[in-house]
Amino acid sequence: MKKLIFLITVFSLILIHIGGCTTLPASDNISLNEPLYIDTFLKHISKFSINQSVTLKGKYMGWKGSCKSAPPETRSDWMLEYNEACIYVSGPVPDGIDRKPGSTDEGKEVQIKGEVKFTADGKPYVKIAK
Repeated sequence: MKKLIFLITVFSLILIHIGGCTTLPASDNISLNEPLYIDTFLKHISKFSINQSVTLKGKYMGWKGSCKSAPPETRSDWMLEYNEACIYVSGPVPDGIDRKPGSTDEGKEVQIKGEVKFTADGKPYVKIAK
């Protein structure tokens, strides 16, 4: 009986292996053409190329976000956050957002469309056309 259970177990493992256990978990399958939260975008940054169009979602943080580096292009660059991930955005803020420091719009969820860019030291950011 033990030998039969062992053989069934081995056979089952072989079938699982042949059946494609090398596919990515559902959480790793993303569509590059759909809006992404910035934490997902940054997790999968290697799938994006420079100047690639991207639509991102997150919380508008103005200049008070948690990005650790300096703004990539100008002092007017602003931060977008989600789930402890932070990215700079260079360009205008979304329509209807008040960019004055202390605005009640800080923390408001927004969606932006821009191009993927990288700083000289390889940090990603998004450039919105003016």
